[in-house]
Formats: sequence, structure tokens, C-alpha cells
Amino acid sequence: MIVGHSRAVGWRSEAALTAVDIGTWTWLVDPPARGSGDAVWRATLATWQRAVRIGGAPGEPLHRRWTAALLEPRRSGGARLALVEWHADGLACLRECWLPVSAT
Repeated sequence: MIVGHSRAVGWRSEAALTAVDIGTWTWLVDPPARGSGDAVWRATLATWQRAVRIGGAPGEPLHRRWTAALLEPRRSGGARLALVEWHADGLACLRECWLPVSAT
């Protein structure tokens, strides 16, 4: 299953099901690290309130992630499914799995 437009990049692979969410190509903000104290959260929230909104030029702390799902068939059968992110120096593989040939 490949989906998008949830704004959050995601990956889950268990047994016979792999779900890939490529997110959406939009400006995103990074939350503080897990366990950050109140002072860090207050500073982050203040920064978010000053951030440029939709329709304006992007600015800190906003960033854009260019993610996609890549499905490559294999001659030996099956396929490789990868969640990739584009960077100036090429594609970075965030997660991947091998999909077997399904019996029909």
C-alpha cells in the first residue's frame, strides 16, 4: 500500500503487508526532541508562531522534504519497495523491503 498527503512520512512493514506514506511536499516544522523540557517547548512554540504561513515565503524553522516511494521489479521475481528522500547529492533510502512474488 502506498499513500500520501498525510503530511507525515511513514513506514510500517509486517508479515505480508507493507504500508508506505510518502507524506506531502509541503513546508514542515520539526518538533523538539522527545524529553525536551518546558523551556525548549516554549521557545519552539514562540518560533512557530512567528513562522511564515501558507502563501508566504518559507522561513525558519520550516523545511521541505522531498520524499517518494520507489518500486523496482527484480528479474528473479518480486520487487524492492523503498521510501526515499531526495537530496542535492542524490537519493537517500530511508526504509526498504523486498516484496515476494505473490501466488495467484
